[in-house]
Amino acid sequence: MHRLHDMTRDKRRSAVHTRSSGEHLQQVANNQQALVLRFRRLQDRPSCFLTPL
Repeated sequence: MHRLHDMTRDKRRSAVHTRSSGEHLQQVANNQQALVLRFRRLQDRPSCFLTPL
């Protein structure tokens, strides 16, 4: 019975870790998408630094 209890506890810990890792990866992906959009907007904007003098 103790072994079953230990296995259940380990599976719960693993599930919590998996969920936490998934949430972290989702946040990283969202941040990367935001950076890409920001970079594209900067590229689309005319810049005074790119115009010849």
